[in-house]
Amino acid sequence: MLRNLLSRWSWIIGGLTVLILIASFALLEPRIGGAEEEQVLLISKSAPEEIKYHAFFDTLTQEVYGGVTYDYFSSKGIKAYIDFNRTASREIAQRLNDSLSIKVVFSHPLSQAAFEQFVKTYHVEVHSYTMRAVDSNGMRITIAGGPEDGELVPQNLLKMVTGDITDRNSAEIKGWIEAEITTTPQDLDKMQHDPDVFVTEATYTLIYDALTPENLERAGATRAATEDIRANRNRSVQITGPSLYWNLEDEGLVEMPVHSQTSE
Repeated sequence: MLRNLLSRWSWIIGGLTVLILIASFALLEPRIGGAEEEQVLLISKSAPEEIKYHAFFDTLTQEVYGGVTYDYFSSKGIKAYIDFNRTASREIAQRLNDSLSIKVVFSHPLSQAAFEQFVKTYHVEVHSYTMRAVDSNGMRITIAGGPEDGELVPQNLLKMVTGDITDRNSAEIKGWIEAEITTTPQDLDKMQHDPDVFVTEATYTLIYDALTPENLERAGATRAATEDIRANRNRSVQITGPSLYWNLEDEGLVEMPVHSQTSE
């Protein structure tokens, strides 16, 4: 997984292989094994249609590693995951005075202006996001990035990435497709009716719900680690899972990106 994504940018072609890393960072493999005494299970839940989410506390790194899985190889599995998150989002939107960490999946790539307006409209705190690009051969490219030094879209990094992918088969950035954010129940509820939002992945909140001081300390977290995870959970907690937007494109639930040079 990518640690400290907020200050790191990269782009991925074909959804599988990281080709270029913009700025230096450590590329780490998720800890899915390891000695039993190193990892303590915090939460492990299963829902219908092979939907699962879990989190472990690593006593060596003093960090939380979570994951979300579902049957993203089938239309049925993808639909079940969408329905699960829509139901869960409606439920957690009824909470009072809570801070919710979710991933927003947009219904189409948003322009920079539209993305910035979304952030302003819902008063959200953005931790990371992904953008869609497409090259002249129709190959999809995912650009991962996030705010830097208080700037929502760091122009120097965006210019660097844009220039690099443009040099490779004249790739074009189509816009923002996903964002990991912190929001309120009230604003989450409003998002459910926004045509720019396809779904909000509430599984992230369900994982964070398990990160109580009692659970963390019982798992072996130091007081400092517990305080850091609770105060900076989007930085201290690593959650991995397949990109839902990619599957939505494959299923025709959102439009497949088309390069401007593609003939009609």
